[in-house]
Amino acid sequence: MSLQQLLEIAFPLPPPIDAGRAEQWKEVEAALKTQLPSDYKNLVSNYGVGYFGNYVTVLNPFYPEHQYPSILALYKKSYEMLHENRQEWDCPYPFFPEAKGLLPWGKDDTAGLLCWLTVGSPDTWQTVVLNSNWQVCEEYPMTATEFLFSWLTRQVAPSFYPLECYPFHEPLFRHEIDYSLFDINAVLNGDLPLG
Repeated sequence: MSLQQLLEIAFPLPPPIDAGRAEQWKEVEAALKTQLPSDYKNLVSNYGVGYFGNYVTVLNPFYPEHQYPSILALYKKSYEMLHENRQEWDCPYPFFPEAKGLLPWGKDDTAGLLCWLTVGSPDTWQTVVLNSNWQVCEEYPMTATEFLFSWLTRQVAPSFYPLECYPFHEPLFRHEIDYSLFDINAVLNGDLPLG
């Protein structure tokens, strides 16, 4: 499966917003201390920032409101706090940068996360989708691009995705972002409550 297949069903709107440049990817990867999958970099380069299926947003390190990689630090802190406070936990993985950790590449409208399972080389990382309270996860043996294509063509569907997100409406990709913006650094510093 290729990016070309996704481009054929979810047309990017030119010009892509905050698509990034090659030298910027090097900075992001240096900050994360890991390379990122090439399909993800091509996805962001072709689409920039926006929604797929009016439900999933791909995290974009070049879009200022995503505050990447600070958002990853917030997700990690929140995940660890939730993990410590719950006795029943169906998701067996730690959060990146731990070995075999989850590294988010997207989010859905219910605060669920779409992550890579960081096992092996980045181009072989599989997708793990966490539900809205991050307690349940489902694994998909596919890249971010493959997951988006398979989800938009209804070949896969996380069991906890609400029925309201189906059927998909055209266009399958749009630029508008509907974010509740907040200062992530203030949350990380303990100045604001997590929720």
